[in-house]
Amino acid sequence: TTAVSPLPSPISSHKAASAPPRVLLVDNYDSFTYNIYQMIAKLCGGRPPLVVTNDMPWKDKVEPLVRTADAIVLGPGPGHPEVPADFGICARILDESRAESKEAAILGICLGHQGMASVLGGKVVPAASPMHGRLSTIKHNEKGLFKDVPQKFKAIRYNSLVVCSDSLPELLQVTAWATISSSSSPSSSSSSSYCSEEIMGLRHKKRPIYGVQFHPESVCTEYGKEIMANFLSLAFKARGFPCLSSESNSSKAIIIIPSSSSSSPSRSPSPSPSSKYLVPSSSLAASTERKEGPSSSSSSSS
Repeated sequence: TTAVSPLPSPISSHKAASAPPRVLLVDNYDSFTYNIYQMIAKLCGGRPPLVVTNDMPWKDKVEPLVRTADAIVLGPGPGHPEVPADFGICARILDESRAESKEAAILGICLGHQGMASVLGGKVVPAASPMHGRLSTIKHNEKGLFKDVPQKFKAIRYNSLVVCSDSLPELLQVTAWATISSSSSPSSSSSSSYCSEEIMGLRHKKRPIYGVQFHPESVCTEYGKEIMANFLSLAFKARGFPCLSSESNSSKAIIIIPSSSSSSPSRSPSPSPSSKYLVPSSSLAASTERKEGPSSSSSSSS
């Protein structure tokens, strides 16, 4: 059994500033958004992230939040990252955040991970097999997001698209991967449409941008909290916050209320914080955990 360090809890105070670190979470209209919301809040000592939908106005609403965020999470969602209606403001966040003097770290999950690669010049293609609610064994480089995370941990996936390793931009580095079983491999007649391996994690070599194809917030993913804590630790440390403490001070938490902006008429926002998706993960049954979204087609789901 591989020993795992105690789960770090991002800081509860910042001596160099009056405000605690700010986390911005982009909701791509996905039912897992508030699983992520809950996980971040717990790791930040009770401070939840500010949530915005991916179709909010950029200039008046989103841009000021991006400029003041210390960490940004681009959530999962249905669709394809190259479709503007599916990826929304996420592409602009990835493109324009580089202009900041000290860019906030960004984590892309599932669709956010695919969009990160697409915006930076990568190719998103069909996976060897649709992985909706299925487990994969993940291997990784043991650094960054995967520091102190055991090899070959199990992670839940909800995707029919993957980032292709054969056309990966030079600026992106593979940090995690999954082996394609022979039963999942495409036939030789269609193999040109698929990648030779399934990328499960990426990082930008020069910018603080990270991505994971699987869902760390899922109750079925092992070490998901450690992975999210590692991201927040990297993000906060880079912004000048003090070293992380193993205990959070929730008594001094500053609660940021999620945005109540209007959504587009054809799409419904993800469940509110008081919904069933904000219950303790220990009470969620794996059999009931599922993806929901405007599209149920595996060919159009991330």
